[in-house]
Amino acid sequence: MKNTRLKTLTTALFGAAFVVLLPQIQAAPEALVPPPDGCYPNFTTAEGCQALQFLTGGAANTGIGWRSLFSAGGSSFNTGVGAGTLVLNTGDANTAVGTAALLLDTIGTQSVAVGAAALVFNNADDNTAVGFEALNSNVAAVTNVAVGSFAGQNNDSSGNGTADFNTAVGGFALKDNVNGTRNTAVGAGALEPILGGDDNTAVGELAGGNYTGTESNNICIGSGTQGTAGESNAIRIGNASTSGGITIANPSTLANAISIGASMSTGGIQMLTVLGFASVSIGDSFSTTNGASAVLSVASSTKRRSLGPML
Repeated sequence: MKNTRLKTLTTALFGAAFVVLLPQIQAAPEALVPPPDGCYPNFTTAEGCQALQFLTGGAANTGIGWRSLFSAGGSSFNTGVGAGTLVLNTGDANTAVGTAALLLDTIGTQSVAVGAAALVFNNADDNTAVGFEALNSNVAAVTNVAVGSFAGQNNDSSGNGTADFNTAVGGFALKDNVNGTRNTAVGAGALEPILGGDDNTAVGELAGGNYTGTESNNICIGSGTQGTAGESNAIRIGNASTSGGITIANPSTLANAISIGASMSTGGIQMLTVLGFASVSIGDSFSTTNGASAVLSVASSTKRRSLGPML
């Protein structure tokens, strides 16, 4: 229904524009001599061996390159530029630029593939891939975005159709993900090796790079903030910095921890609960020279008072 309304509206707009501009078009002199070929009815353009070979209807299709949009049938609003682009497609409103982009798509709609071999196996809707082999193996998953060489390359390679709503920006970002959903990776190699986790966010070069399985609900921010293999529900910010950054981890229902500036010379702030018992450490590594002893006293006292069962 959505595609039918879109097709009707766009055709009406094309028709209205044609009627309005027809007198000026007829009066205009030829800008190119000889005039370009490839101008066909219903706003169709075809250039290249067997481009749009089996177009039977539709409107506003452009096929440029060997067998571009070869099997178009009655589809509309598709653009294929490059050898084999959209060669099997019969769906609407797809754009493929680059050799073999959207090569094996047959019924998918409203997808964009820019780059050689981008979205090669796609047969789903609303995916966007920009870069060499971006979303190359995606079959049935929808509404994914991949920008960068090999970004999201293996997304939905299982064909299960569960790897939806992923965003990968940067070369190799989310490269190995197969079935994970709702992940966001921004930065070269961000979340590259994760295979199937959900709802992870990684921002920065190699962020989340230690997640290799089904880790979920993690946030890693900062270049080199790679997380810990197997963890879920963790927040890590700037862990690769000299200060140690900030970590909020919940490794199990029995333990959780907060660490701020653990690598600083002061020792930073550490808070830990295990089996209902809590400890708080503030500035354990302060020097006792140059007037720091008063601060140490407060920190040590706080630590002693905080030991004991959680209320």
